[in-house]
Amino acid sequence: MPNVSQQIKSYLGGISQQTDYEMQPGFLKDVINGYPDITYGLRKRPGLRYEFTLGDSVDYEGAYWFTISQAEIPPHIACIVPNGEVNVWNLITRQKLTASAANDYSYLSKNDKPFTTLNRDSFKSLSIQNVTVVLNRNCRVQPSSVLTPGAITETVTTYGELAELTPEEGDIAHITNTPEEGLDDIFMLYSDGAWNECAKPGISDGVDDATTAHILVILPDGTFLFGSGGSVRRTVGDLVTNPNPSFVGSFLTNVFFYLNRVGLLSRDNIFLSQPLRPDNVITDEIQKPNYFKVSSLTGSPADPIDLNASSVRATALTSVLPTVQGLVIFGDNEQFILYSEQGVVTPNTALIKSISTYEMSPTVDAVQQGDEYYFISKSQRNTRVFQLLIRGINDSPILNDVSKIITDYIPNNVDTLTANSQNQFISLSSSKDDKMYMYRVYKENGEVQFRSWYSWKVPGKVLIGSYFDDRFFSTINCGSKIVIASALLSLVPEED
Repeated sequence: MPNVSQQIKSYLGGISQQTDYEMQPGFLKDVINGYPDITYGLRKRPGLRYEFTLGDSVDYEGAYWFTISQAEIPPHIACIVPNGEVNVWNLITRQKLTASAANDYSYLSKNDKPFTTLNRDSFKSLSIQNVTVVLNRNCRVQPSSVLTPGAITETVTTYGELAELTPEEGDIAHITNTPEEGLDDIFMLYSDGAWNECAKPGISDGVDDATTAHILVILPDGTFLFGSGGSVRRTVGDLVTNPNPSFVGSFLTNVFFYLNRVGLLSRDNIFLSQPLRPDNVITDEIQKPNYFKVSSLTGSPADPIDLNASSVRATALTSVLPTVQGLVIFGDNEQFILYSEQGVVTPNTALIKSISTYEMSPTVDAVQQGDEYYFISKSQRNTRVFQLLIRGINDSPILNDVSKIITDYIPNNVDTLTANSQNQFISLSSSKDDKMYMYRVYKENGEVQFRSWYSWKVPGKVLIGSYFDDRFFSTINCGSKIVIASALLSLVPEED
């Protein structure tokens, strides 16, 4: 009997496609349905439990699936059927929610991009406070066709000349200020015995809400409402002193929330609305975002922020994640950070800076796992996974290709990237594949104890995987039916 010449403490290394000569102890050629754990080593993944059936697969062909996670309600799973409707299920009660009679799905059928069809990549979603914002990336945002009211009755050069007028209720005065036309014009409405700032008569009063992001609200009676959430109208200035947001006339690519502001990405522009009210002020009213200034006379730190991230490379911004310094903005071939040297981001202090130039899949959002950011890049053969670590405004970030050790393992059809910070792993999946590709990192006191690639195989194509309260939920296309299955992630092998 030969002597033992090698001892392997554990197989926490996970998958490696290196040659046997180069492969370090603790790695394997493949790990299917494994789950590496610093306490129990490499063990079998938690078993999936069938929860309930959502419906026939044919009814949800090409649908965009997303989760709804808000503090006041249990987790929900929802989907958008292109050119169709929204469907919502409660993951705890397993009930399908009834749509309100006021639902308007027309926004989901708008497609202003030639030679394209609506599919799962055409939509984005984000839970903000008590609503979920839904974005149609194929709908071009238009200015409102409604015009601001009134007519100019007086024209003066300076604000002081208003005292010389004898106005009547509803009169509008045009203050031209400097001789250069339109640069600093002000419009004042005479109402209730005083002059108050107003918008120039006869211009668009804002954004056409039918062409911009819509909202999904789960109501207390168990129904849900989908439609335009509206936006605050332009109340002061004109198209020069209070212009349309940069996304008007373009396609929105993503939506985010930062410092109580609603953020929108469009081409190489990033836009932040005026801040919403704090949560403790909200009653039953759905707050409308304000894309315009409230005064053209003076600036305010609460005014909207509208920045362009163009550089020497043509870049389309695709997703945003927060960091201690500000916002990390991911483009299809360049990454940026939005920050303020004064600490608080305002229209006067906001700066944007390029930090790296890596290609990124434009349809799969980057994710944050702890203090690390992950994004993917696709080639003709496979999918690469990059890890980005931000070190500070003045220091270059650290970027690692964490999939280098499994170069040809992940196929190029990945359409979902999800992070689970509680258990320190990310998962990649495809709606055309029955495997999930996982990368787990365990840190202790800031030091990495192990990094491991492994895979899970499920009984059908993975439409979306999500994590709530240390529990994994998977929406699976089993051929003729779409079902929900779940698994508990923190189990003790001997007891559970």
